[in-house]
Amino acid sequence: MSKQLVIAVVIFQLTFASEFYDSTDYMKREHSLVRPYYGSGMAMPHWDFVGSTMVTPKYIRLTPDAQSKRGGLWNSVPVASRNWEFEVHFKVHGNGKDLFGDGFAIWYTKDRLISGPVFGSKDLFSGLALMLDTYSNQNGPHNHPHPYISAMVNNGTMSYDHDRDGTHTQIAGCHAKFRNVPFDTIVSVRYQNDVLTVKTDMEGKREWKDCFEASSVLLPTGYFIGLTAVTGDLSDNHDIISVKFYELESSDAEENSDRSKITPSAAFFEAPRDHVDDPKPSSLRGLKMFLLIVVGVAAVVGCVILGLYLYHRNDEISKQRSIEMDKMLAFSNKTKVNKEYRCMIRLLDEQEEILECDFQGHHKGQYLMDQVCCKLNLMEKDYFGLRYVDDTKQRHWLDPTKNILKQVQRMNPIMFSFRVKYYPKDPFKLREELTRYHIFLQLRRDLLHGRLYCSFDESAELGAFIVQSEIGDYDPDEHGPSYLADFRIHLKQSPELMEKIEEIHRHKIVGQVPATAESNFLKKASQLDTYGIDPHPVKDANGAQLYLGINHSGLLTFQGSQKTNHFRWTDIKKLNYEGKMFIVHLTYNEVCNNVIPHRHLT
Repeated sequence: MSKQLVIAVVIFQLTFASEFYDSTDYMKREHSLVRPYYGSGMAMPHWDFVGSTMVTPKYIRLTPDAQSKRGGLWNSVPVASRNWEFEVHFKVHGNGKDLFGDGFAIWYTKDRLISGPVFGSKDLFSGLALMLDTYSNQNGPHNHPHPYISAMVNNGTMSYDHDRDGTHTQIAGCHAKFRNVPFDTIVSVRYQNDVLTVKTDMEGKREWKDCFEASSVLLPTGYFIGLTAVTGDLSDNHDIISVKFYELESSDAEENSDRSKITPSAAFFEAPRDHVDDPKPSSLRGLKMFLLIVVGVAAVVGCVILGLYLYHRNDEISKQRSIEMDKMLAFSNKTKVNKEYRCMIRLLDEQEEILECDFQGHHKGQYLMDQVCCKLNLMEKDYFGLRYVDDTKQRHWLDPTKNILKQVQRMNPIMFSFRVKYYPKDPFKLREELTRYHIFLQLRRDLLHGRLYCSFDESAELGAFIVQSEIGDYDPDEHGPSYLADFRIHLKQSPELMEKIEEIHRHKIVGQVPATAESNFLKKASQLDTYGIDPHPVKDANGAQLYLGINHSGLLTFQGSQKTNHFRWTDIKKLNYEGKMFIVHLTYNEVCNNVIPHRHLT
């Protein structure tokens, strides 16, 4: 027999994520390292870390901002590529204003995991080293300021001289301000046809700036990529966020040649700087010295006051210019298809900065999706989408097949939110760990905003997994009696719920690393009835408030947090939309004893 359920609800579109994915890799995964770093358990696939190195969900810290620390991160797979390029996304920061150090080094060497005096690795190495030096050891006049990036090619016979910052053995270098900056810092190392090219992006402009290029550089295949850092009396945080390795094209002759036995060498070395003795102490004493100090302090105070005045004046001018520029870039002339527009995109990880993307008037929605997924290193794009709110406060998904401007023509500024659009039936069957991590972030958000309905005990267990993934095991010396006060986990967060979360966190899930805690959260959340549901408010014929939602299993209705009906896709024969009525035709087996009464929802 057939039954009809008549439901009035806003129009919605349902499409399943494609089961087929683009098989083209963006990078060589065995030499790359992106978030989430852990594979299964505590292991990082293809990478080993030593010393004081600490792995967190957001970054890998080679050394903390503390004295006498040494850390390293080494790829375990030798590089077989003849021509290659890799990019290192890093962050060097600390509390020191005048004294800090020392920096870190990027290696392509024969040996790995060997501790030593050169930024935490061995001296007399064989291969390539790129030094990102933040402290000036040279006591004579410098021909460059610090921080400084320099390269050294060694065949195992030359020693790196810290007292001269290695300038007598460097092949080239450049100045780069990468310490304590408020934006991403990235360095690119490219080796192709025996030419070594280093470029940087230290200004947050998402464009490369030439550092140096050196020709006739011979590097063998079969060496290892590594990153090391060390602190002494001076210190800094040295964080690695990602390493992306790309194999470059080679000619047939190059592919057939054996490069594994050649000796590392470079045809050119910069001239060393002379060692200059420190100047003798000044003969000024007593009153002369006092007067000189007073005059100096007065001059510094005057310069500070003048500088503050000029800074605030320039800031006001810049703001005025920015307002005028925004008005010029407003949607007053949408007919120019080549005009550049800028939009802002909120990511699922709220600790990440808002992503800014530029597009032109002829671009379609897929262009922005490709930009975001490339930035986040996401391969399985079909599960995600960009959501926006129009001028009537209605939420929409950006259609990837339609023109961007026509969809957001009344928005200024243009703001999107990167969200999960289609929830997979089983998150653990996804190919990429990074995709699962973003599903986890979305479900955290669903729980916080009340879309993931669950019982008190289920909410407490999910909340405990979130706390474990953020701060690890409970430590009475580190975590005080109110250590969960800053956590926002549930829409209806109560003291009783937080007490239950604390109890589970302290006693029942001890020892789980962040990756394990996130996996347990996913497993629990994906089994809930409201997993993947965005509830729409509706009313039945009696005016009772209901909520209707869809997910991978079918159509569901809820009253409060209780599921009232679940119509599976296998039981739905046909869907119609007539006027303001959404009609669902249900087909049941003749021997089925369950009779679903008609419901009219308005």
